[in-house]
Amino acid sequence: MRIGKALKEKWGQHKALAELFIGIAAAGILILAVLLIFFDRFFYRSSGLALGLVCAALGAWHMERTIISTYGRDEKDAVTIMRLGAVKRYLAALLILGIGAYTAFYDPVSAFAGIFALKIAAYAAPWTHLITEKVCGSNEAQTGAEAEEKAENSDEKRTADFFGYTEAERGQLDESLRKKNKNDQESIEKMRTDFSKYYEPINKNTGEL
Repeated sequence: MRIGKALKEKWGQHKALAELFIGIAAAGILILAVLLIFFDRFFYRSSGLALGLVCAALGAWHMERTIISTYGRDEKDAVTIMRLGAVKRYLAALLILGIGAYTAFYDPVSAFAGIFALKIAAYAAPWTHLITEKVCGSNEAQTGAEAEEKAENSDEKRTADFFGYTEAERGQLDESLRKKNKNDQESIEKMRTDFSKYYEPINKNTGEL
């Protein structure tokens, strides 16, 4: 339960980044299918693709951190930070491609395709967002309903009287007391009716009850 709640909180805090990760993974699957169908040397090319996808995911994470670091800064500093972040990501991508081309341990073209998956995920972000809204919308609605119910319960607790009764509980208690009083009155009236025949001779003889 706590794990699910923590995941929901993390999803709300990093929703855009999570949607980018989903887009990168989907693009990676499509590229992998193309490599399987049209190219040989699967391990050579798939290892390059995997490294490129990891680089793309780290690039998306770095973009988020860079954007967050610009909060509270003036426009000039924010632009400088964004440009420096972009330069770092481009240099990292060039390093990955250069190592692949020099060592031939993995396919640099497949690595480039994996890195380019970040661009594909960014362009597909509106569709990814629609899909995640449909999939996660019911959970978010349920979470909102639970929060509203919790807020109502807390409001009831805050409006409890001196004896700890809420307004609804106090109403139920008053209603039960009214019913009890009514039953008691009916019992008293019945007793008076049953014993009235004993009162009548006393009233006639003495004029007293």
